[in-house]
Amino acid sequence: MRATTKVSESSPLLGGEGKVGGSVSTCAAGDHGAGWACKIATGVSIVTVLVLGITIASGRLTGHIDPDFSDARPLVSTQPNVFLHSDDPKHVKILRFNPCNLDDGHSEALEWATGALRTVCTVDAQSCEYCAWILENDAEYRVNDIVTCLGPTHKVAADAVLSMPKFKGTILHRLLTSKPKTSAGEIAWQEDREAESKTNFAWLVDAIGAEACEVPDRSTLLVHIRAGDNLNLVVPSNRMKSIKSIQAIDAMTAYVESRPYITRIELSSVLHFGNPAPEKAFYTNNSMDADNVGDAYDMSDGALQKNGDILSRFFLAAKRLRRDVWFTSNDDPDIDMCRYAKACHFISASVTASEMRTEGTLDERMSFAYLLRDLHLHLGTCSAEQVEPELGSSPR
Repeated sequence: MRATTKVSESSPLLGGEGKVGGSVSTCAAGDHGAGWACKIATGVSIVTVLVLGITIASGRLTGHIDPDFSDARPLVSTQPNVFLHSDDPKHVKILRFNPCNLDDGHSEALEWATGALRTVCTVDAQSCEYCAWILENDAEYRVNDIVTCLGPTHKVAADAVLSMPKFKGTILHRLLTSKPKTSAGEIAWQEDREAESKTNFAWLVDAIGAEACEVPDRSTLLVHIRAGDNLNLVVPSNRMKSIKSIQAIDAMTAYVESRPYITRIELSSVLHFGNPAPEKAFYTNNSMDADNVGDAYDMSDGALQKNGDILSRFFLAAKRLRRDVWFTSNDDPDIDMCRYAKACHFISASVTASEMRTEGTLDERMSFAYLLRDLHLHLGTCSAEQVEPELGSSPR
């Protein structure tokens, strides 16, 4: 069985050096396992956590962004229409939303709700209609946890990736398959966590470096927004995923204003919810409850609406910069990692501007966003000189 993402034949997926033209992208399910077939939302990637200058309140965010644009009508997006469909309708769904409806509370509540989830969706950027993947049971493919040996359940997640057929052929499956095994066939983890993590990261850099993916050129800023259950994780004990007030929108604005040659902003996001699928036999003898976060991994109308509010604010802030704004979503994290790592200009909404400049220590790599930062520092396709701000182009 092959899954197909249909792309408008009249528009390229990417501008400049990354042009694909009017192609139809296909990928055999066997390449990434059932349910992991290639679905490129306009040749795009995903994103990691959020928001700058905005504080999470009960249900919605405080801090109004007026959708009216002051001086001139914003540029019309060149993002092509894309048709998406889910190969795993029970656990992987799609949500269609209009970020231009930020101040229409009724429309937003209807759009960002469990009752609005669907299995097919069409991006229509000219009508401000976009699609976001919703991964309701995304408990196993925990890239940073496994690579960095982070958290109480990383070994359970690793066993799940090795044993579940849908992950066969993925980057994490290949990493774990390459590891030495005990006489019982289990992974022979190193006793030294730092040594294990360094081995894993070096392997990951080489593997992603060898991957082929559509990489945005120097005229595009790729913004990763980690969305989903992380908006529920605001308790102090969960510092690694708490995002109560991250200055991400201001950082995006400053980055673009100081580099006037950037003509496109691509916002990339997927909503991840870390609850394991209840019907999976694997969890009969393997608990994923040790994270101790209660129901924080649950998907709910309230959680969806928080995400919708933030994504809409990012979108409108990007439009204010009078650039060609795309919103893309991809349910394959391997493609996302490749694009994030190799992009010329890349920022994650979960990482501050100063943190983006240098690779952190192992103990500082507390989330997927920081892993992406480190991968980008190793694999970014532009030199440091090519991504520096232009002289005389300081932000307003």
